[in-house]
Amino acid sequence: AALQFASPSLQEDREVVLAAVTAVSPGSRAGTALGHASKLLRDDLEVVLAAVTCSGHALEYASWRLRGNREVVLAAANSKQPWPEMLKAASVALRYDREIVLAATRRCPEAVAHSTLSMQVQKEIVAAAETKIAQKGEEGALVATVYLEPQDDIVKCIATIGLTGCCQEFYMDEEACVSDLAVEVVDRSP
Repeated sequence: AALQFASPSLQEDREVVLAAVTAVSPGSRAGTALGHASKLLRDDLEVVLAAVTCSGHALEYASWRLRGNREVVLAAANSKQPWPEMLKAASVALRYDREIVLAATRRCPEAVAHSTLSMQVQKEIVAAAETKIAQKGEEGALVATVYLEPQDDIVKCIATIGLTGCCQEFYMDEEACVSDLAVEVVDRSP
């Protein structure tokens, strides 16, 4: 991003920053431009909305306050350049927002891995990820096996999301949310 090499006065100039964060071309890293803007502009709703609309990656550089703004996070979820880790940059509360998780998953199926467990087990969200992967033509990329199995005081949820053949096991303690995460490689060879 050219803004990285700009003087501090240009990094504080609203018009210069708006131009930099909206300059998106295929393969560009437009989302990182916001990271070189002044702290004040990374907390400016209009600037951040413009940035996240172009690239979901820009959410990582927005102020904490705006990472918790539903409008901003939803715009990032629907961005022109989706970013798989967009939900990781959003506030914890918005990772529970069904509309946001569904929008992010429809644009970038890998995003579901950064949502909450309660979102990862919803059939519509898993189906959205499957559909997007099928549209991309990535055969066998998502095996949507999701089920709940009671085990003592813990709800064990096995979500086979394996974009690269990984089986993710989530153990959810009803009070502490997620108490453990284990990943094992699943042999999918014929």
